[in-house]
Amino acid sequence: MSRKNAVKIKVNDSESSGYFFKASSKDDSFVISSKHGLCSRQSDCEEFLDNVQNCCRLCTQDLNIDNISFEIEGNKKLKPISYFSLENKDIVITKVDGVSNYPLRIGKIEKEKYYTYGYKSKCDKPGRILLNEPDLLDGICYFNICSDATPELIEKSEEYYGISGSLVFDSPEKDVLTAHAVITTNETNNDLGSEILHDIDFKEINNFFGCEVFLGKKLQFQLDDTFSKNFSKIGEVLVSDKLQIEIFISSYKGIPYFNLTPIADALIQSKFYYVFGNVSRSDHINIIAASNIILNKSHLEPANKLLTSKLTESILSAPHIYSTSIDDNNYHHIHFKQMTSGDIELIISCYGGGDDLPKDINGTLTELLHNINTYNLNKNSIIERSFLNQKFTDAQCEILYEIFLSD
Repeated sequence: MSRKNAVKIKVNDSESSGYFFKASSKDDSFVISSKHGLCSRQSDCEEFLDNVQNCCRLCTQDLNIDNISFEIEGNKKLKPISYFSLENKDIVITKVDGVSNYPLRIGKIEKEKYYTYGYKSKCDKPGRILLNEPDLLDGICYFNICSDATPELIEKSEEYYGISGSLVFDSPEKDVLTAHAVITTNETNNDLGSEILHDIDFKEINNFFGCEVFLGKKLQFQLDDTFSKNFSKIGEVLVSDKLQIEIFISSYKGIPYFNLTPIADALIQSKFYYVFGNVSRSDHINIIAASNIILNKSHLEPANKLLTSKLTESILSAPHIYSTSIDDNNYHHIHFKQMTSGDIELIISCYGGGDDLPKDINGTLTELLHNINTYNLNKNSIIERSFLNQKFTDAQCEILYEIFLSD
């Protein structure tokens, strides 16, 4: 998507690059670029022509957006509506009338390898440039070009005209790209200079445009590994193509053989709010409320049901999103898991009973299969099942997270 969203910018006889993206909270679309790339005074600005240090970063000259041409792949034009010039940075964000489907996240430079897409001067297609060895100095990041800087035996100083304004990304294999810098200068040797993005004033930008322009920080989940720390897997039984039973035993030796104290503590501290609501209570009140549920609704086996979610989260590395009410006839948990392909899948887990497995294997399996079939046939779960049968992108998961877990 970074290639398709690269923008060719023309102002008078000058050419530069930018990136076309969608706002985080609205359908508005924007182009982010260098400030000097939109300036109509490049040909007669003495400071710019004399390469005066930081002249474009500190410049307060108003831009004439009527003279600016934005063009994306396929010769599609984007009409500029308004712009915001970042203080003390050679960066401009321009609102345009086009429609982009791809939001943008801002990240901090912490890796070694990056890349950018941009339009070289007089070229009608964007090209990719591989970058590495970032060197930060006073808000400027210098990237070393990995790509052959002179593939057509052209001087490097001339070869990269037009690249200014291109965004620097860390990985192309994402639904939501993370931008780290904006290319602004063609430096000596094999370097390109850029303005870093992680320190920009997001609030000021959002207030100006009346929306959240960039996505927030990437979501981070802490997996619960309590179960895997306290139990060891000793065997497994393949019942069918879709059902496998795994057998665990306590990792602790001696008496008591099954020490559930760490798991019970974690249940009370972190999981019971799914049952009685995530309300503003003290830890002491939460423990009392959790204990009351265990005592007053013991016939529903709340501890065992919640333990199921922790087991699934721990063994499958699938973070717990939410649970149904403890009184629900079809009580179950929903988890999400990122597959090796990069896709996100939602997983359902439910408690299958606590009978003595060696003595009543048939009865236990019958109960387990009954629970699965009941869930499949329950008309109240039709919408949820259709929801679960889909695969979700990272961007969609961001929205799901806000729906399920925001305050």
